[in-house]
Amino acid sequence: MVILRIVLLILLAAGQAAGGAWPRGEGNTFAALSYTLSDEPPAIGTSGFDPNGYLSLFVEHGRTDRLTFGLEAGRADTGDYKAFPGLPS
Repeated sequence: MVILRIVLLILLAAGQAAGGAWPRGEGNTFAALSYTLSDEPPAIGTSGFDPNGYLSLFVEHGRTDRLTFGLEAGRADTGDYKAFPGLPS
């Protein structure tokens, strides 16, 4: 019971985490590539495997210590595209 109280006290004492973008720093780049399958397919390499899905890319690059540009882009297997530039704030 004492441990539960300590954990609860720590959770209540924690400050808020601010969301949103933050600068990457000059010359620093972050990139993430992901692929999501549309359905739960049979195992890769089997005759029933269908690789339809959604491919997305997220990139951020720091031009200066306080200025970061970003891009989020994606393509669905249906041929639909999306792209969002990350404008500096």
